[in-house]
Amino acid sequence: MIKRSIKEFVASDEHPMVVLIDEDRIPLFYPNVYAMTKYRSLGRAASTTDKALRCIGVAHLWASLNNIVLEDSILYSDFLTLEQLQDLAFFLRMNRKHQDQMIAQENKQGSRLADLHLILPNEVPQLSC
Repeated sequence: MIKRSIKEFVASDEHPMVVLIDEDRIPLFYPNVYAMTKYRSLGRAASTTDKALRCIGVAHLWASLNNIVLEDSILYSDFLTLEQLQDLAFFLRMNRKHQDQMIAQENKQGSRLADLHLILPNEVPQLSC
């Protein structure tokens, strides 16, 4: 089962920090490096970083639906095909209800997609460091 969630806490520099974590509560390396260099280091609000990481989490959900390991596709192959990029863009534009319906529909067709779930912030206990 793929689970991604957002962890919010106050970092040692006394500023809020947001990271994307997996089902074992381990931060995902590449998405968080991207978020920290593109948002936090430039002084953007934690909510802005949160939104970017949520999009990345939903992209991971889409990749799992399509049996793609997103990081491997980006790092070790030809990225994604044009058709995959169009499908990803379509999936990201859908609201959460329609994404869940799409997963349920795939599940009815015999796949194991019911195991996929992106944890929303109110489903995960917030930790502080």
